[in-house]
Amino acid sequence: MNTSTVITRLQTMLNLSARELEVVHLGSLGYSDKKIATALSISKFTVASHWQNILLRNGAVNRTLVIARYSAALARNEINADALMNLPDVTLARPPRGSGISQSLRRSMENAVQDCRALSAEGLAGSDDVFRRYLQECVMLTDSASGFLAGIRQDADHNYYVSASATFNLEPGTLSPIVITGWNEVNPQPMDYGCWFADVLCTKESHFANEQSAEHSVVSEHLQTPIVESFVGLPLVRDGIVVGLLCLANRPGGYNESIVKFLEPLLNECATFIEAWVSQVDRLALDRKIADTAIMLKTVTDELTNGFIYASSDGTVLHVNRMFLDTFGLKSDENRFAGRPVSSLLEECLPSVCNAELLTNIIQSLVSTGESRFGQTIHLQNSRIIEIDSIGVRVEDTCTGLIWKLSDVTKLELDRLAFGEVLQHSRDGIIVITDDGVVQHWNKRAESIFGYSAGEALGQMLVELVIPDRYQDAHLEGLKRHRETGVSRVMGQLVNIVGKRKCGAEVNIELMLSCIDAGDHPRYCAYIREVLD
Repeated sequence: MNTSTVITRLQTMLNLSARELEVVHLGSLGYSDKKIATALSISKFTVASHWQNILLRNGAVNRTLVIARYSAALARNEINADALMNLPDVTLARPPRGSGISQSLRRSMENAVQDCRALSAEGLAGSDDVFRRYLQECVMLTDSASGFLAGIRQDADHNYYVSASATFNLEPGTLSPIVITGWNEVNPQPMDYGCWFADVLCTKESHFANEQSAEHSVVSEHLQTPIVESFVGLPLVRDGIVVGLLCLANRPGGYNESIVKFLEPLLNECATFIEAWVSQVDRLALDRKIADTAIMLKTVTDELTNGFIYASSDGTVLHVNRMFLDTFGLKSDENRFAGRPVSSLLEECLPSVCNAELLTNIIQSLVSTGESRFGQTIHLQNSRIIEIDSIGVRVEDTCTGLIWKLSDVTKLELDRLAFGEVLQHSRDGIIVITDDGVVQHWNKRAESIFGYSAGEALGQMLVELVIPDRYQDAHLEGLKRHRETGVSRVMGQLVNIVGKRKCGAEVNIELMLSCIDAGDHPRYCAYIREVLD
């Protein structure tokens, strides 16, 4: 690059005269106005006047923006600093050979990172300002003319979509940004930007486009600029997930890998901000959803005759209805427990429970596992029997909440016990099995007929206990046929069959079989009487 090209390009880039270019160069080396005046043999008042003109011509609010743009060009090796300092028509006081320019550029980058970090700390309310500030710094430090920054999120099916964005164009010949607004109301989706956008999200690699193609027209449309000569798409990745995408456009000379390396500190800060912002948005959305759900549940559960609790996965009470409190004799307002740990509610319930340790273990187990469990019973001091059912609310195999239903089953339990006593003293053997043949009830007469105690028989397959080997296939086929078609040759009929005792000996019996539950999973009750020779 010859000397005239150096001067022309820099003067065009910053809209400066040769003398003003000298001032910017020395300023980038850390010279004070007094030292610049000494080096150029002019007064410090003239230096101040030069700076004022430089700022006006570049639409900048301070010297840092001008120096940052100048230093960035030098740091990217676009301009040979030694050639600039040796120009015959530019006499500069040359400092000792070192890293003055790179230090200045590093200071500019560090300042940009600190400014953006400070804005990020202000919280979600300033997210749009933070987006724009990150974008502004990236545009300025890379000498780009425009660009956009998009926050990326994933839906439940892991498809990417744009959640927020900011866009800049620079007025020709100035550093004054024009912000394009309105995208936060209607955000384009990945394919609206062109195939390159989706490719960056999938590959997590930068996309460089320095030659004209159809892609440039799509980017030009979104940037609202007449023409895009070059652009680059940079993914912002945190923990292996794309959380944002930065697009910069119309940089003199195009884009290359050095740009990505140069922007790395700022891109890392930007990715950190976007990740935190997305997490905060998700938390707020979840909190609103939980609050709305609690309102809905209150409307529904206040009319229920069962006690009802809705808790978060960490055991925080989100809603408890009046009937639950009445079950344990609590006179408190149900809203008093919202937001408190389940353990605090449990403490107030324990005095009314016969076995406090049992209730504590049940609740702790439900909270720790988040699993659905049914039919667990506790006895209250007032002789009532309460059945606890728990349902774990899961989203993509993750427990997001717990629903507990408490039912007063005192009458049902007493009826069951009374019925059990009747069955136990029946002169017939009575066996109850599920639709797949598992024993659920085995009375005393069945024990004497077949030789198995109730403890040995309950939970076992009936076919393995009392059906001789030669009849087992027919027995299983009959269960299957009735389960699938509702048809049985023996249902409701008194039949004589052969059974098998525990010792292996066969016994002749009379059998009456009935279906005691309708539905998809019926149960069967067998009434059995031994036939004596």
